[in-house]
Amino acid sequence: KSHGAEGELQSVFHMGYVNIGDKSHTTSMVYSIGIYSQLISKMEFHLLVLGSGAVYGLDVGSCASGFSHSSASNPYAKAKIDCLQNLREIFTDVNSRLTWLRIFQPYGLNQDVLRLIPSAINHFKENSPFLLKNPNSISDWITSRDVAGAVKYCISESTPQIVDVGTGVPTSNRDILNILRLKMGAPEDLLILQTNSRASSLYLDVKNSFLHKAGCIPKDNVSHGLDWILQSC
Repeated sequence: KSHGAEGELQSVFHMGYVNIGDKSHTTSMVYSIGIYSQLISKMEFHLLVLGSGAVYGLDVGSCASGFSHSSASNPYAKAKIDCLQNLREIFTDVNSRLTWLRIFQPYGLNQDVLRLIPSAINHFKENSPFLLKNPNSISDWITSRDVAGAVKYCISESTPQIVDVGTGVPTSNRDILNILRLKMGAPEDLLILQTNSRASSLYLDVKNSFLHKAGCIPKDNVSHGLDWILQSC
């Protein structure tokens, strides 16, 4: 959160959801909506919420808000869609502002060790084979510091209520882990590619991206992003 010159609350930043068992997404959504319903009746503020590009589905290729349909293809996506709809109703006809940022495939420092990149780093460090289950799946990888840059822009500038945050560069799991492997000097046989796996494709359509048109463009490519992570390891 940030405060005005006289201590008045200006913005609230909602980063994610608490993990509470099988119903974590729905439980956290209900809890969050309850908090903001109470807050909005007491003060004016700017709420920024980190949503996900996953709501566009898994096999859509390039996509962007206002041009692509959202899809409740799994409980995670459904919770995001329902939460956005409820918040939009709460923020109707009030002076407070809502900005929903749809983040594509974020990665960065201190990420959950079970996620793809941290898990691969640990395997390569230990000279242990890493099985990549979906080598041909394509994502839009964006560093957490570029996400932070987008958030900063949305705080200070006028934006649509829904803002996509991505690089627009489609990169396969196979490619990003091969780049990582080479940077770490790990032998080729440590990266095992699973065959006959399902491939998905999801990345930002930069031609229809508000932030890209406004000049708020990510600074990191995949190589720079991986260098940043490895420097902290």
